[in-house]
Amino acid sequence: MQDDKHKEEEFSYKNYFGHLTKSNVITWIVVIGFIVYGNMLFNGFAGDDTAYILQNAEIHILNIPYFFGQTLFNNTGQYRALIELYYAIIYSVFSNTAFIYHTVQLILHLSNCFFVYYLFKKFFKPSLAFILALVFLVHPMQVESVSYISAADSVVTFIFGILAVLILGKKTLRIRDYFIVTLLFLASLLTKEIGLLFIIVGVLYVYLFNKKYIRQSVLVSVGTIIVYCIFRFWIGGVFFGGRTLIPIAQLSFTQRLLNIPAIFFFYIKTFIFPRYLLVNQQWTVTSLNFSNFYLPLVILLVVTVFLSFYLIKTIKKHNKDSNTFIFFLSWSVIGFGLYAQIYPLDMTVADRWMYFPIVGLLGLIGCFVKSLIENKKNIMQVTVVSIIIICLFSIRTIIRNTNWLNSLTLYAHDTKYDTNFFIENDYAQELVTSGDYKDALTHEKKSVNFFPYEINLLNLADIYALVGNNNEAGIYFKEALNSSAYIQWNYKHIINTYIDYAKLLLVEGNTNQASLIINDGLRDYNYKDSPYIGYLWILRAIVDYKQHNFEDGLQSAQHAYNFLPNQATSVLYSQLSNHRYVNVQAYLSIIPL
Repeated sequence: MQDDKHKEEEFSYKNYFGHLTKSNVITWIVVIGFIVYGNMLFNGFAGDDTAYILQNAEIHILNIPYFFGQTLFNNTGQYRALIELYYAIIYSVFSNTAFIYHTVQLILHLSNCFFVYYLFKKFFKPSLAFILALVFLVHPMQVESVSYISAADSVVTFIFGILAVLILGKKTLRIRDYFIVTLLFLASLLTKEIGLLFIIVGVLYVYLFNKKYIRQSVLVSVGTIIVYCIFRFWIGGVFFGGRTLIPIAQLSFTQRLLNIPAIFFFYIKTFIFPRYLLVNQQWTVTSLNFSNFYLPLVILLVVTVFLSFYLIKTIKKHNKDSNTFIFFLSWSVIGFGLYAQIYPLDMTVADRWMYFPIVGLLGLIGCFVKSLIENKKNIMQVTVVSIIIICLFSIRTIIRNTNWLNSLTLYAHDTKYDTNFFIENDYAQELVTSGDYKDALTHEKKSVNFFPYEINLLNLADIYALVGNNNEAGIYFKEALNSSAYIQWNYKHIINTYIDYAKLLLVEGNTNQASLIINDGLRDYNYKDSPYIGYLWILRAIVDYKQHNFEDGLQSAQHAYNFLPNQATSVLYSQLSNHRYVNVQAYLSIIPL
């Protein structure tokens, strides 16, 4: 018996990781983190990175007050001023060096992992807290939050929120602490709306474990929310917008409720067995069958009943363990609840949305394991299983990182397992960039067949124009202009729809029709400043020249130069002012599709 006990003690966590001092924990987190995520540091930009970073002129100039108004990040129901500032700061120093964005994001994730360990250590033994933190670190569902540059808001908002919760977890709170907590909560909210959940769990923590400070904590939380509302609604002018294109948003409230079991099942299944990790999932449950509704519903009910019985059991003990279970159960419920599509979001499910709920889920697992290892005979088995799980998760994470090498690699992989009109459109555009017009046409057609809207109709028309099929291009340009499925802020259509269609008409010699399209575009954009409106003015000047309206053409060329001050527009103005020959084809060639 003594020999068996000695072997069990030898097989404890500390024999693998040493004594868990603060420096020891940080060292292990950094080492394991760089081993698991090291291959993603050399990935490029992928997904929305092009739109949000590379082609986003807003972040290319570090203008801090500007980021709190209406921008690409602050519109259509979201207000994320600080994440735009985050990108702008990195861009101002390192421009478009993807390695730096990835490195900063990984460092933030490693920091979050340490703070998660510190949170778990308040409730569990250091060894158990460390194992749970390592699962948080290496779980494959975290790849999207760590490897996807455009998903940096997940790790940034988390670091502000978790720090605020940890400060509220202090035994004694002073005025200075409340001031710091207010700033951290506000920063979390201004980075991503999920910051509200940290406010809720922060107040809940105080209520469960340090009730004498509950009044002050509630006042701080309410005050933070009020300040956030001032920033969002008054300064930013950003309210709650609809998502007319998103399949889940097109469902009624009742229909979205029927999707909850499948959504819950997806997260639990993927957490346990992360085989299929895919970007931009837009599936919905519209017809009820065993696999997509009844089975997930039964599993949801079984889990609910089990947790309810466990909760009753712990409450009867009247000790700290019951409050710990309530705390992490609440963390899980509000985390999953936010993404249950009660309020429709821009995807049905997403791996990066697990970044907050996974802490609650791991906390619940910690509660179960804690009761399991009270019998020291189970320590060896728990240790072996823990190490195997962490190793398997790490391998899967390393593999998934390779999919994020660039957009082409990502979409080529993910469309093999699931597809929708968004991802097919994005994949087609990456194929166009690589010069593979044939495959691009195939995937853009798939996107239109799934759901035709202005963007994919415009892109399909552009691809046909690139391969020289002007007849098909004209058909889809007309469909794009007739499409009402896409509304870009306050404009009727995307400015490129006007530009590309007018260019095609001029190439075909249809000057009168091109003139009408150009005028519609100028009226739509009301002659306002826009990155591409200069191209419309070039086209307008060409039409005026072909129609011998030299005076109007001169004014159009002046507008073109004002928006695009370069040699081409300067020469165009000079040629029109002197009634000289204008090489129309040369000017059409400088207008990109």
